[in-house]
Amino acid sequence: MPVLKSEKRDEKLNGKQLRKNGTIPAILYGKNLESPVKLQLSESDAMLFLRTNSVGAQVQLTINGEEQLAMLKDVSRTVLTNKIEHIDFQALTAGEKVKVSAHINFLNREETPVDSVISEYLQEIEYESLPQDLVDHIDVDLAGLQIGDSIQVKDLDMSKSESYHVITPADSTIVVLSEAREEVIEDEDEDVDAEVPVIGADDEE
Repeated sequence: MPVLKSEKRDEKLNGKQLRKNGTIPAILYGKNLESPVKLQLSESDAMLFLRTNSVGAQVQLTINGEEQLAMLKDVSRTVLTNKIEHIDFQALTAGEKVKVSAHINFLNREETPVDSVISEYLQEIEYESLPQDLVDHIDVDLAGLQIGDSIQVKDLDMSKSESYHVITPADSTIVVLSEAREEVIEDEDEDVDAEVPVIGADDEE
């Protein structure tokens, strides 16, 4: 599990001032906390952490030397530069279930039939589990699928495991493989007579 060093935020500085100093504002919240905790962490540490972790990942936060098990809940970024603006963490408690969404990662697209079209209907799965069973993504293998095949939520290993309570409806379709159709372009001139009369042809001797 990754460890991320943080400190309680300097209340004298706003978010813009913190980011200017190479520090990212963050917040930790949870129902077992008396109140949300405003945090700050170095931009370099945040970037390194987010390179290999996405929303839903567990992290051991070190806050002024004290450890707190948490989950990455949200990351806000600037629109144009994609720089980190703010990070949200949710405090976790051992033995207490947490509700989270996991991103779907489609594998082996290249192993589907060449004349097929992959239609993705879901991008994430919502579920509930204990902290030790949390996952930040779910792999869906497309290898072996034939045209007409589909995968639903109930087909996932997660849906068959007692460690997870899947909230997304079991009959929700995740992906469908269909046949590629060629676009038929109608010839607008197909009804036009091939013989075009020549003007003045009858006047020729």
